[in-house]
Amino acid sequence: MPTSDKRTSSRARKYGLTTLRVAIAGALLYYLVISGALKWSAILELVKAWQSTGAALVLLATALVLTAWRLCVLLRPAGFHLSLVASVRLTLIGTFFNTCMLGSGGGDVVRIYYATLGNVGRRTEVVTVMLLDRVAGLFALMLWPLLVILPLRTPLTSNPVVAGLLASAAAIALAIAALLTIALSGNFKDSRLVKGTLEILPGGGYLRRALETVHSYKAGRVALAKAVGISLIAHTVAMLAT
Repeated sequence: MPTSDKRTSSRARKYGLTTLRVAIAGALLYYLVISGALKWSAILELVKAWQSTGAALVLLATALVLTAWRLCVLLRPAGFHLSLVASVRLTLIGTFFNTCMLGSGGGDVVRIYYATLGNVGRRTEVVTVMLLDRVAGLFALMLWPLLVILPLRTPLTSNPVVAGLLASAAAIALAIAALLTIALSGNFKDSRLVKGTLEILPGGGYLRRALETVHSYKAGRVALAKAVGISLIAHTVAMLAT
């Protein structure tokens, strides 16, 4: 096929996909309106309070960019490069599927799918880093109330429910920190028990490569600390938006 015909076919395919996406978006909006899930009166209220709405949107966009930056930071020690623009696109795709589809884990699956497309042969490492990205975000989320609420010693901390939530957050944060410390330990990765277990388990080769990827952050602990710091800022900004 001549080069000009290939370009024409590629453009036609691109425009066709764009048209299909717009049509699906329009159909979804129409369904939301007729089902009553989308109320224009509520949206008009947001428009009336445009100062608060605009500020919230700016803060949410900032939190989204920070979250995307965190993935860029974590990918570098593993030998990958992802531009901030590409990471923002991945984050937007994941946010859409988490928000608009059933379940909150669909977005992560889609993000992983797109991130692994151009990394044939290293997909296990990419998946591991992206899961580590989520772990860093969860660790920061559990750490946030411990750093902010506990030092203030407000009356809230004496509430049994709040105290229980803080204790749960502390337990989860400690568990994540302990697991990461063990995974980063050379003795753990090279132990006979771990090697023997990985040889027996189905998919042990993938698990070994995943463990080696996590262990590679032993020399890149600064990246892990930076990722947690970025997450703390992102969570704070998102809470301000709320």
